[in-house]
Amino acid sequence: MLKNKVILAASAMVLAMAAAPASAQSVLTASSEQTTTRVRNFNPFNQTSARATTKDFIYEPLAIFNRPAGNKWEYCPAESFELADDLKSISFTLRDGLKWSDGEPITADDVVFTYDYLKKFPALDFNSVAPLMESVEKVDEHTVRFNSVQPNSLIATTIVAMPIVPEHIWKDVADPVTFANETPVGSGPLTEITRFTPCVYEQCRNPNYWDAESLKVDCMRLPQLADNPQVLSALADGTLDWATSFIPDIDNTFVAKDPEHNKYWFLPSSLVAFTLNLESPDENNKKAFNDVNFRRAVSMLIDRQTIIDIAGYGYPVINEDPSMLGEFYKAFSNPEVATQFGQYGKFDLDAGVALLETSGYVDKDGDGFHDNPDGTPISIDIRNPQWLDRLDRRHSDRHRDAERGGPQREDEHA
Repeated sequence: MLKNKVILAASAMVLAMAAAPASAQSVLTASSEQTTTRVRNFNPFNQTSARATTKDFIYEPLAIFNRPAGNKWEYCPAESFELADDLKSISFTLRDGLKWSDGEPITADDVVFTYDYLKKFPALDFNSVAPLMESVEKVDEHTVRFNSVQPNSLIATTIVAMPIVPEHIWKDVADPVTFANETPVGSGPLTEITRFTPCVYEQCRNPNYWDAESLKVDCMRLPQLADNPQVLSALADGTLDWATSFIPDIDNTFVAKDPEHNKYWFLPSSLVAFTLNLESPDENNKKAFNDVNFRRAVSMLIDRQTIIDIAGYGYPVINEDPSMLGEFYKAFSNPEVATQFGQYGKFDLDAGVALLETSGYVDKDGDGFHDNPDGTPISIDIRNPQWLDRLDRRHSDRHRDAERGGPQREDEHA
């Protein structure tokens, strides 16, 4: 059995993978998705019902733009790419000797076929890459040139987001949109579906993977788990090694049970945001939401650190960047934006209220609430995704404070 249980966390989210069977193989038991039901679907273009291990594991991207590693390019089937001086074309060169999992060679023809396929079946193009391309052409057996409609210095990241599929398999598929691809032929490290039931499936090594020596496991076992509580239970009893999940109070509930082996990693990624609906059906709200000064004032009234400490157990990194790029994308941020607008990204109760009132949002009717400048009321209905473990923590803390006679606010600035 794999002894180290690892959790990778994005903001307040965690990724974990798992254990080994009674065999000579090294098997990682992982929770890659939380779902009540799942079907045998490994169509890499399907964004709704395909299994989470389809992309990357079965269909490896040409290359990976590795943001956590300082925006470094990691080359996979492609060994390099070159962007033209006029930024209107980019050429990818494939490695020598590449093979699909069924032993057929991977060539430039497969790449050209895939992008022609996206134009023929637009529903497959989940990254909207085809409209950016004037053409895709084969230069030689290992080189493909993408000609873009207009100069685009970032086109490589868009291109590699799409999977490459084998022409000899997909050219005969009548309806690739609904095609389940139950027995996939791919280029990635784990392509072989050796077992699939409603409760668990196993995905094992590609016998022809170009970088096989780097693989540390032979198979992944992926049990069906419906939600965070089930994942937490499986981690606690040792049936999972890795998982993607939010784990409340992770040091006490997970690490403390086996500090030598139970680990986690927080990967900065998704943004947790408070979003105002600019098309609100409530006309009074819509007037306020479409006023930039109202939005700036609301931003200044959000106590981000308190939200992090209570709802996020201190996991997330505070984001006070007015562009919302945050720590993960700070290399792309413009320091002049922070200088000009930075005050609107920081919690400042007095300044936020002052901006509301100088913009005309005062209590017109004496009910204790700020109104629109024309006197109409503003009534905001806040909807929160049903991450019950976070909400339970927030409400339990409020209940505890109430019993102690302490603060009883309900994140009124969030």
